Amino acid sequence: MQNIANIIRELALLISAVTAGITAWNALKKLKHDNTKDDQDQLRADRDLYRNRWLESEQGYDELKAENEKLEKSNKYLKRKIEKLERQDNNER
Repeated sequence: MQNIANIIRELALLISAVTAGITAWNALKKLKHDNTKDDQDQLRADRDLYRNRWLESEQGYDELKAENEKLEKSNKYLKRKIEKLERQDNNER
């Protein structure tokens, strides 16, 4: 009778150990899945951040380019004006 009780106790301990192992395995899988999901979310957030920075830098470049073109036109106009005044000055002498 004692042998049967010991066998039942060992069998229950074995079942408990297997259940604990399966529970631990599932918890680790879930943790790994959650970490992977968090990593993917972080990667998505980083991608969006860099995309927004890229778009802002392109917009800034376009604004600087437009301002530079405007200044170049103004510079050309002023150079022509100076040349015209110099020619007038030379003609008057």
